[in-house]
Amino acid sequence: MVEPPHEPPASIRVMTYNVHGLPALLRKRDTGSLQEIGQRFRHLRMHGRHPHIVVLQEAFTDEAKAIGRMGGYAYVVDGPSAQDPVGASPGNAANHWWAGEGLGKHVGSGLQVLSDFPVVATVGKAFPEAACAGFDCLANKGILSVSVRIPGQSEPLDIVTTHFNSRRASGVSHTRSNAAFERQTTALVEFLHRTRDPRRPRILAGDFNIGRDAVRQRLFRKAISDLTEHDRFDDALQFLHRHERRPLPECVREAKERGKDLELWSNGSSWRLKPVRADAPFGHEPDGTMLSDHVGYQTEFRIIPGAIGRVQ
Repeated sequence: MVEPPHEPPASIRVMTYNVHGLPALLRKRDTGSLQEIGQRFRHLRMHGRHPHIVVLQEAFTDEAKAIGRMGGYAYVVDGPSAQDPVGASPGNAANHWWAGEGLGKHVGSGLQVLSDFPVVATVGKAFPEAACAGFDCLANKGILSVSVRIPGQSEPLDIVTTHFNSRRASGVSHTRSNAAFERQTTALVEFLHRTRDPRRPRILAGDFNIGRDAVRQRLFRKAISDLTEHDRFDDALQFLHRHERRPLPECVREAKERGKDLELWSNGSSWRLKPVRADAPFGHEPDGTMLSDHVGYQTEFRIIPGAIGRVQ
């Protein structure tokens, strides 16, 4: 484990990565790829190119949960476990037990936050009982918020991560999986409202499983636009695409076009963030393979002291 940094940084790098750390019977790859991911994080750290904060999805297994320690992160926070209670909510009248519904939670949320910076508070919440569809119901998916103390800043930075219901992989109809997606979107917005401290900037990142589905795009866009002006989120990759003269790296463009793995940010009244670049340390290997079935990309955010506002 590496000692947390003490000098105020000019910028921070934040990564989102679905590591495909599924139980053995469901994995497309052996656990060696998870060990390689941990070693890659350690290699990046040795060369000063590692993300300071990482949000992981599908870190279900012990091997996946060991990635942060292998990578030298001082703080590792787990999301909701399989035993964490889920709230009641209106939902489908009958379970599709043949597709995993109504059989209980066999794994936790698979969410983790890794941080070089001190963690000063955490809040986790499982999605409501009916806010899932198909095989996704076997996992206790939800939301994890972690507040980290950035040296030199008067208020912490809030990192929120989540993993929404899959579409095709859920094993049920798109109508049914999209209904679960809508309930999860509602739960996320309620969580964001309830946990908001307007003094703090906030980064919302994870695997939202939106893709090119027009229904999901519309639902998520409306949910984000309904948030108050003091918690207005912008998409980091969209911002870089609009404002940077350099094109996004190829694997980052792939993640952007796929539309599942997102990094959004909102500013606080005490200090602000501005995306300045993005790269993908976990993309395609030289032989064309990938360590996961997702790209792991990081955004570098410049730290800007000052009043609240959207960065142009």
